[in-house]
Parts: sequence; C-alpha cells; structure tokens
Amino acid sequence: MTKITEFMRTDVHSVHENTSFETLMCQDICNIADHVYVLDRDNHPVGLITTLELLKALVPPYLNSHLAQMLPEDQRLNEKCYEHARHLTARDVMSTDLPLISIHDSFLRASTMVLDTAANALPVVDEHGRLLGEMTRCDLVRYLGSNFCPLPDLRGTEGEQDGQARVH
Repeated sequence: MTKITEFMRTDVHSVHENTSFETLMCQDICNIADHVYVLDRDNHPVGLITTLELLKALVPPYLNSHLAQMLPEDQRLNEKCYEHARHLTARDVMSTDLPLISIHDSFLRASTMVLDTAANALPVVDEHGRLLGEMTRCDLVRYLGSNFCPLPDLRGTEGEQDGQARVH
C-alpha cells in the first residue's frame, strides 16, 4: 500500500499564531505559496491564512463592490485600513476551518476530504498532531493518475532540468 508520506509535500510554509500582520505582509505570501499554516507552540496546525484572509483584514467589512465603485481611489483609505490591520496577529486573521489528515490515512480518505471540504490542500500531521507536510489536490490527482496512466512519469525531464517548462 502506498503511503501518504510518499506523495505529500514537505516544503510547507508556516507561521506562529502570534506572528504580526506586518510580518505576514512582508513575507509576500503570493510568491512563496497561496497559503501558510498557523502553528501553536507545539507545531500543531491551528489555522490557515490565504491571500483571501489578508484581503479581508485590509478591506473594511462594510465595503462591497457596489459601494467601492462609487468611491474615488484614495490612498488615505488604504493607509487607514492598513494601520488598523497592522496590529492584528496571525491568530486574528486565520481561518480555523482546517481539515487534517494523518500520515496513516488512505488516499481515498484524503480524496473524499478534499471533495467534502473543497480544500486545496490538507495538512498532514503525525500521531501527536504536529505538522509534517501537506497533500494538495494536485498530489492526489498525480497519485491516482500514476496508477492508471500508461504514459511514463515526465517529472525530471530534460526541459524541466534546464528551467524551462514542457508543454505537451
């Protein structure tokens, strides 16, 4: 039986729950990943921060697209919003709806959890609940495809080694 650990990603990004909003913004989440896990002091995942959570912290909750269309672009409003948000922490802005899978779970369980929750990635934890990695939708599709696809594994081909993506 193939183990989750053979297909999971271990290069996940995380922050401590007391990480400041300013630090989160300076990390440039868009360039490192589309999300970061929020960990407690024992490395247990307690939340997730995506660019959506950052936007929610930066845009006033009373502002919607219709009202924004009527307002002039004003840097002062942006500065005021950032000034309010900069005092927040990762715990303040994180989403706590975080489905977890264990290194002992099956691919079927992981796949159905993604379908049930629409999560892009599932944090993988050890038997003590500590974050070890993540299983993304792409990892699950790659695993399932590797069992049924007659094509050879194309990872590590010459084009990818020289930094150019291959389009087939």
